[in-house]
Parts: sequence; C-alpha cells; structure tokens
Amino acid sequence: MIPLNPDAPLPSRGAVTDAGKQLRDRGLEGIDEEALETIKQWRRAHSYPLYVVYQTLRNRATKIDSEAVVSSRLKRLPSIQAKLKRGAVHKLGEMQDFAGCRAVMENLDQVEKLRRAYDSTRTTYRLKREYDYIARPKADGYRGRHLVVQFKPGSDYEGTMVEIQLRTQRMHQWSTAVEIVDTFKNSSLKGGAQVEGWSRFFLLTSALIALEEGTPVPEGAPKERRDVIDELKGCGADTFVEQLRSYARAVKPASGDQAGRYFVVMIDTLLGYTLIMGYKGFSAANEEYTRLERKLSHRPEANVVLVDVDTNSATALRRAYPNYFADTSAFTTFLTAQLGL
Repeated sequence: MIPLNPDAPLPSRGAVTDAGKQLRDRGLEGIDEEALETIKQWRRAHSYPLYVVYQTLRNRATKIDSEAVVSSRLKRLPSIQAKLKRGAVHKLGEMQDFAGCRAVMENLDQVEKLRRAYDSTRTTYRLKREYDYIARPKADGYRGRHLVVQFKPGSDYEGTMVEIQLRTQRMHQWSTAVEIVDTFKNSSLKGGAQVEGWSRFFLLTSALIALEEGTPVPEGAPKERRDVIDELKGCGADTFVEQLRSYARAVKPASGDQAGRYFVVMIDTLLGYTLIMGYKGFSAANEEYTRLERKLSHRPEANVVLVDVDTNSATALRRAYPNYFADTSAFTTFLTAQLGL
C-alpha cells in the first residue's frame, strides 16, 4: 500500500505503547481520540514499508506462478486488541504482523521455491524470523510458511517489521473456512479457541490436506488417510460441509464503489451482505477503515478489513479474501470429492 506521504514519520514508540495499552484495556469504544490517532499514524507509517515488501513478493510469486494471488493488509484493530489481551504480544510496537502480505501459490513446490527467493539479501530489509507451520503445523491444524522481515539499519523505516505468509491453494481454502466459521459463530478458532465439533473437524481436514500434499499432519490427527476419512465421516462431516455452504448462501454482495486501488470490505452476517468500498488514495481508505472498526466494535457479527490487491478488480479481491464473501466453495468441493459426499 502506498501512503499519502511515503515519508510519513513513525509516532514515538512510547506513544504507540500507551495507545496499545488503551486499546487492550478499554477497547475501541473506550479509547480516547489521541490514542486512536496515534494508532492511525502507526498504520499510515507502515503502509509504505508494506508496499515495498508487497511489490517484491508479487514480482517473485508471479514469476513462479502467473496465477498466484498476492495481497496485503494492515491488521484489524479488534485483532490487535485480542492479541494484546491474551498476551501474545505485550506492546503494540513489537507486533511483527501489524503489516502483512500473502502469496497463495498453486502447490507446495511453488511455495518452497518462493521461500528460497528470500535467501537473497539484496533488499532494504532482512529476514528476521521464520515460522514453518508446514513442517510443524499449529495445534489447531493451521499450515503455512511465515517470514518476518525487518528493514535494515540506515533505511528510512529502520526496524519496521512486515510479515509474509506463503500458502498453497489448499492451505488458503482451509484458513478461509476457519475465518468464515469464526465470523458467523463469533468464535475464535483462528486464535486457538476450542469450538465443539468444529475444532476437530478442522484438525482432521487439515490432516487430509497435509496427506494430499505429502507433509506432516498436525499433532493429534490420524496419520493414515483412511483413518482421517473414517473419523470425518463418523463425526458428521456432511453436516459441517452443508453448514459452510449455507453461510455462502446467507451473504450477498451489496452496492458500493468497487473501483480504486484500496478496498475497505465489510461483511455483515446478521444483515447478510458484503459491502465493497474502493478508494484511490490510502489516507481516505484508512480513515473510513478506522471509522467503521470503531462503529462496529459492539457488533461481533460484522467485520471490516482494509486491503490492497494491486488491481481495480473486485473479482481479484474475492480471490484474495474469499472469507469476506463467505465463499468456501473450493474447500467444500474438495471435501465432497475426498469423502464421497
């Protein structure tokens, strides 16, 4: 994302820490205007570093897979608050996934080839940390490669971090389904919470995909495909699949300006629509994003995100963020074929 001013200064670390504490303790409804403005400035200051990292990712990914889906986003305030509350990070300024971009590749070989491209140091940032959730899946079944890059000393954005996520299409379809269930049930599967029935369903379906891709299955899941399929059928996988399909039927696109470079996308599961708002400039998009986050803070059935897919196409937006359209068609089609439903 390109900010209004690429030289926008970072607010002081102390101010960011204090604003993060307010967000953690008071939430969006209780935070004061000065603290909220600090967080908006923090977002704005991350937009140019994110753009730099995103462009490199896009160039590298599309050279490997011309159909790669590459997107970027700045972390949602409710997600930031939740992460601070559960102690996953103690200071807002230390949050390494505040700015993030993602490449979804067709297969695992392409993911690994793209990962190797980051062994190069010919950039203004360096690889600071790596999480291989393909070799070691998370306890909930999440799989993917995460790279945290940090801008080098001497650069205008020295110390700024951006997270890069690398996934196969199957991994992305699984993650999308998890996020959709969280949206409709107001749950936190993505945050590691246990939700009766769904937690085991997603662990088993993650194992099914891992076996298809020839990688380790998550801890706690059967190691043999036949056993995974038998347990899925035994726990009523057909019911879960139908529930996912019903979510897609419950949400329809609403009118909105779908032209622009930056998209503010809102899904409202209670009213049953997805609203897409396009903006040519980052500043206006950021203002609307923050306004809606605050307005919707008391409505868990509504989520909003600010994203950049480097295109004026709402179709590309849907490919990058199908969860905001409750679209699990690729995931349910895969399960239907695998389980013979």
